This record gives sequence, structure tokens and C-alpha cells, in this order.
Amino acid sequence: MKFKKHWLPPVIFGGAVLSLSLTVLTIGARSPFTHANLDSKPTGDYNRTVQTLIGPAQPLQAHAVSGNSSGAVGGGSAPAVNTGGAMTAPHGDLTQQGQALFFGLDCASCHGLQGAGGVFAPIIQGVSVTDIQTNTSAGPGGMPKFAGLTDQDVQALAAYLKSVVPGSSGTATQSATTGTAAPAAATTDVVALKQTPASLATDDAAWSAAQVTTVHTDVIPESKATGPVDVKMQALYSATDVWFRFQWSDPTQDAFNVWQWDGTKWTSPSTTSDRLSLYWEIQPVADFEARGCQALCHKGAGDPISKWYMIAPNPTDELDNWQWTASTFAAMGGANNLHITGVNIGDPTSSSYRGSAIVADPNTGGGTVSNTNATKDGPTMMQDPTKQPLYGPGYLAVSEAVALDVSKLKVGAQVPKSELAPFQGERGDIDGKTSYANGQYTVVFHRKLDTGFPDDAKFTVGGTFTFGLAVWNSLDQENHTVTGQAYHLKLQ
Repeated sequence: MKFKKHWLPPVIFGGAVLSLSLTVLTIGARSPFTHANLDSKPTGDYNRTVQTLIGPAQPLQAHAVSGNSSGAVGGGSAPAVNTGGAMTAPHGDLTQQGQALFFGLDCASCHGLQGAGGVFAPIIQGVSVTDIQTNTSAGPGGMPKFAGLTDQDVQALAAYLKSVVPGSSGTATQSATTGTAAPAAATTDVVALKQTPASLATDDAAWSAAQVTTVHTDVIPESKATGPVDVKMQALYSATDVWFRFQWSDPTQDAFNVWQWDGTKWTSPSTTSDRLSLYWEIQPVADFEARGCQALCHKGAGDPISKWYMIAPNPTDELDNWQWTASTFAAMGGANNLHITGVNIGDPTSSSYRGSAIVADPNTGGGTVSNTNATKDGPTMMQDPTKQPLYGPGYLAVSEAVALDVSKLKVGAQVPKSELAPFQGERGDIDGKTSYANGQYTVVFHRKLDTGFPDDAKFTVGGTFTFGLAVWNSLDQENHTVTGQAYHLKLQ
């Protein structure tokens, strides 16, 4: 049988289409970026692109949540979450749990592998706990709702999405040639280096060799805080001592609380000091591992944020609290040593009740002394004009304070509102140094591993110690940023 000439072009065109289709299907089937080829190990005969290990194999089931997801993309119906077959997140750190949830809840279908974004959904690498809570509850822009997620689920998702930010040390990759996976460093671990610094200087050479961990803090919803704020944290240790270094950006140095002389009277510019605070478990505290500092925030039902306060979840709980304020410890060094209990003291209607669960450790001398007169319209003391300020301009040491003599002051002169002397005894067992340059604070703390006091955290070589962190930027009370999960110091 012979083909007529007018049949020839359609036959050639059909053959070309069939050949092209088979080629595309073959490439797709062999590509490591298709669902058909997701595997727990590299494909030996594929070398056109880099192959990446995104995590251990997980059962292809959804995480069990209460109810189904709802919402639609492009007018269609969103698939319901499978609540019949629960996926158990692997044991381990929050990053591993979050990775299992991310793929089990099918987040990758819209947001892409490792949250890098897709056609219909944005990049979500590095999103905050607050954003995840809001968006999984509300389902914006047609995103399905996941109302049954627990607080730990949300913390785990945030930890995983932070670990896959490009350049993050938490991203696990696998070599296509060797098939060996690089271990994923937990993004919540501060691994201390066994080395003794030569001094407390914030630029001591020992810090250049210490691992840097970014401690992420988010704004407390409804507060006046701005953020989020990321704090770079390092640690060193010896057989008897431990050192910490913290660095964070703050474009304004709000460190000076002063009276100002206008030639006839005193004024008091309104300022609130920058502040950093750490909370260390003395013994395990309920919810602290999953929620970090948020577990210490008491929010009464229906109470406005102005009535929220810090307290440990249970009456017998106790945490060691180190508070650094720029107006005090940027000058003297170290931190105020306090502890948080699970009990409020006094009249619930009084203003002091909010802070009564935070108790100062015993002080045997030193500290801050108010430099305000009885009528509260000016200072009582000033810097000895014959001496250079011990702590630098803007600070007044108790040892250098003399009775106020306005005849020796120029118009515009400033006098600090507090007289300073280092704390003594248990309250003074943290020393250190502070520097501020180029819009960044650098703070160093030093303390004995074991102070011998029961309300101080006890550090031991080889141990892991849980903590949270908060930052205030020229604000006070509830207006700060906090860690939404616990972090861990490891003295390996």
C-alpha cells in the first residue's frame, strides 16, 4: 500500500509530536525534582543538576488534626486533610519534627520544596511563629486552614522553615557523588567552645573561633515593640567558668537616663533604656521547651496587654533571670541577677503585683541609687568635677558623686538619674563588658559554672541547658521581642 502524498505531512507531524512527548516524559520521570523520583538516596546515573537530600523518608500521610482543612485556590476546592492516618513526627529536635509536618501537611505542594515558593504561594523560608499561627488559622488568599495545629506543631514548622533559609547552617544537603549527608546542625543549639578568653573585652580574639548561633525573637502581639530582632550568640567555657557574647542591631543607643539643666531649672528627657534578658531553667518548666519565653507570659482571660506579666507556669517552678540594661550595665558590666518564681505576692490590684514573681537575688552591697531629690524636680548629686568619670560620660559612680552645685554647671549640662556601684554577693556573680558601635550592641557576660546558690542555674561540662531570651528597644514592660521556642546551651 502506498501513502498518497497529501497524507505525508500529517504523518510526519504526528510522529514528531509523539517523539517529543516521549522525550519529555522520560526527562520528567528521571528528574529528581518530580514526585515520581523523590528518593532517600541520590540517583547514581543522574548528573545534569545537583541532587539534594531534603530529609529522611516519611510515610505519605497527613498529620492528624482536628477537622478538615478548608479554603480554595483559584476558585477550586482545597483538598481535605487526611485525619484518618496520623503521621508521627520523628523524635529529635524541633527542626526534624517541623520537616515531617511540612511534607505531611502537603505544604510543599504550594510553597515548594523547602518553602522556596511556588506558582500560587509565596516563599515562606524563615517566617516567624506569629505568621504561622496567624496564617494557618485564617487561611489567607485561599490557603487551607489548619486550626488543629498545636503550639509545638507551630514551633516545629517555624524551626524547620528557619533552617532552610539559604545560607543557614541548619540546611541538610547530600553529595551527588559520595551520597554522604552533611549533618544538619540544630538551629536552636548554642555550642560552646572550650577556650578561656584573655579578657572580658568584647573583641577578645577567642570569640573568632566560637560558633555563632542566631537567636530569633518575635514581637509580642499587641505590644509596641518593633522587630523581629535577631541576636547572635556565642559561648566559651573552661573547667570552672563560662562566658557569653551577644550581638544585635539597634540603630539608637538608648543608654542614658539624665536630668538636664537649662540655667534655671531641671528637665527630664523621656527615655527608656535598651535591655536584654535571659531566662535559664533551674529545673524543667512546663511548656518552656515548646514555647520559650512565651510560656512565662501570663495573659488573663480578657485582660488588656497592660495587665500581662511574667510568671513561671507552676508555683514550684523557678528560672534564673539575667537582666542587662544599657543605662546601668553598659557602664558597670555584667547583669542584674534575678530569678522568676511561680507565685505572685501582694494585692492583685496593685501596680507592683505584675512584677512580684520576679525576685532579686540577695545583694550584700552596691547597686543603683536614685539621684532624685525629695521634691522630684532635680538631682541631689553630680559628678566630681576634679575627676574623669569612672564609667565614662553619661554615668555617675557612687565613689565619684558629690553634692550638687549648679554654679559649676553650664546650660545644657546633664546629670545621671542614678548613682552606680557594682552589685555584691549573689546578685553580683555575673560580670562582663559592653560596647556599642555602628548601630550594634556587643555584650559579654562571665560567670562561674556553679555559683553554689540554689536560685542560680548550674552549668556542668558535657551538659545541655535550656534558655529563652528577650530584647527591649527603648521600651519597657510588655513591649519587647521574645524567643518563641527554647534554645539550648551545649558545653560539649
